[in-house]
Amino acid sequence: MTSKEIVEYYDATADRDIRSDLKQAIKLIDEPKIAIDCGCGAGRDIEYLLANGFVVHAFDIEEESILRCRDRFKDNASVFLSQDSFNNFSYPLASLVLADASLFFCPESDFNEVWCKIKESLTPEGIFVGSFLGPNDTMAGPEYSREAFWLDVLVFTEVQLRLAFGDPPVKIRDKGWFNEKAALLDAELKSLDNASSMSSKLKQRLSNRFIERSAAAGIQLALLEHLDEKVRKYASFDVSRMTAIHITNNLIFVVVRLMDDIYSTA
Repeated sequence: MTSKEIVEYYDATADRDIRSDLKQAIKLIDEPKIAIDCGCGAGRDIEYLLANGFVVHAFDIEEESILRCRDRFKDNASVFLSQDSFNNFSYPLASLVLADASLFFCPESDFNEVWCKIKESLTPEGIFVGSFLGPNDTMAGPEYSREAFWLDVLVFTEVQLRLAFGDPPVKIRDKGWFNEKAALLDAELKSLDNASSMSSKLKQRLSNRFIERSAAAGIQLALLEHLDEKVRKYASFDVSRMTAIHITNNLIFVVVRLMDDIYSTA
């Protein structure tokens, strides 16, 4: 990644939203609260972990990342930073290992050894939170600029992941999770400007009935999860907030189009 893209990327992610899987993971950890942040970037996850009582060992291969984090956490004795690669980092014993949007930058030839190091660093009840890159991801596609960003990314198919790690646990989404996501989409909907083709009457009707109607249809839960993941995927690597909002709006309209009862009575 060139210096210009590095700076833009870190600027865009310095205060990004925390992933829901990390929020869930920290609820399951008691003591010791020791975390490893693999590929710490601008330090947003470090900040979140510190706020939840963790000591954080963090590394990144990019000098810009470490310089920023040293400045951001210069007065915090609970943060230990090092400029390292996945393979060269000395992994301490930890109850949480985080590799958010970073593990797929590990060279394929090093992955098995790195994964062994990660497993060995976890306490018996420790948790790994991370993301893998699939063949349909934009970063794995032909339009991704490897010259501007990273030359090589590690891509796994679903079959390869299942063979390596087994079948993932089935996620059960409760109504509280659904209500939270629906509220976020509703807030985004209300932020649409007057150029939107959606009438004010339709907006109000959607606002009043979105959660009730969608909760009654099980397929909406899966759709909402899919939309949430897509928005995060595109927004995570986009410097412009406006682009992310545009994509979010497009996805919201997909939900609206499926809610025939609202359109039919608008």
